[in-house]
Amino acid sequence: MLEARLDQAQNFALVDEGLYVTSSAKLQYYDFATARLTPLIPIPGGDFGLTVSPDGRSILYSQSERESGSLMLVENFR
Repeated sequence: MLEARLDQAQNFALVDEGLYVTSSAKLQYYDFATARLTPLIPIPGGDFGLTVSPDGRSILYSQSERESGSLMLVENFR
C-alpha cells in the first residue's frame, strides 16, 4: 500500500527518521527503523499533498471541501 502513494511527490514528506504519507484519506507515518506504517489521523475530503516543518513539529496538509455554487436569475436589473 505504501508504494502506491510514492508515485507523486505531493503525497509524502520525508523526515530524518521516516516518511509521512497520505493514503486512503488518512495521514500515516512510515518508520524506517521498524518498517511499520502507522495511521495517524483521518483527512476528510481526500489527500492532496503535505509538508513537514524543518523541526518536525508541524505538518501542513491540504484537503478539499464540498464544492457548490448558486445560480440566480435577476430580471429587469438596472
